[in-house]
Amino acid sequence: DTWGHQTGDVVLRRLTEVVHAGIRAADMLFRWGGEEFVVLTVSTGHRKARVLAESLRTLVELHEFPVVGRVTVSIGVAEYTDGESAGDWFRRLDEALYSAKSGGRNFVFESLRGNSNRWSAEGSASPLRLLWQESYECGEQSIDHEHRALFDLANALINASFEREAYPLQFEQRLESLLTHLAAHLEHEERILEAHGYALLDVHRRGHETLLARAAELKQDVQAGNVSTGELVEFLASTIVTRHLFSADREYFPLFTGKGG
Repeated sequence: DTWGHQTGDVVLRRLTEVVHAGIRAADMLFRWGGEEFVVLTVSTGHRKARVLAESLRTLVELHEFPVVGRVTVSIGVAEYTDGESAGDWFRRLDEALYSAKSGGRNFVFESLRGNSNRWSAEGSASPLRLLWQESYECGEQSIDHEHRALFDLANALINASFEREAYPLQFEQRLESLLTHLAAHLEHEERILEAHGYALLDVHRRGHETLLARAAELKQDVQAGNVSTGELVEFLASTIVTRHLFSADREYFPLFTGKGG
């Protein structure tokens, strides 16, 4: 209010640039209202999300913004919990943000609930998991089933990657299972979209070709021993989930949900 809307817009645009520079390619940044933003982090428990939030808070605090100089942010952290609706999750996130603001601003408040608590208690081999939610469903039953299977196969592969040295054959088998399912799914998805007269099928098919080419490269790199667990997770979370499911596949959802053109 002090500087006016035009200056405020400039600051908000610069803020998004600062935040984008501090998150991974697989993470997503959304504007959530006037001066509120949401960072959706993939395969991240609330403890690591708290570390990320502190890092982002510091990046913003140290940045020199045009006209206004230094600004600060308050950040709330909330990890999804199985059985929790999206509305309940975001209400918990909003409560965490309110607590951060009440804590004096330029502050991070972390909700201590989340699936990672259960994984830690169970001694899970990997705290990294891709979480399926109903909002990922397009409404075409076979496609949704195959997408969910992709998540299951990806999580099995991530777990195997942490025991790769002890059980290399298990890792190779799970990688092969994932890539085989991925190729079959993409072909099946194209047939379904063609049957429904999807207008962007050619573009979508080219995206599939790019995805399969990247998968083939990954397989070669794995066989040569040139892929770390981090790179594997980046491929699964960023390339398959974020770019394929969250981006390209979203374009055809109206075919099956009846929304849009």
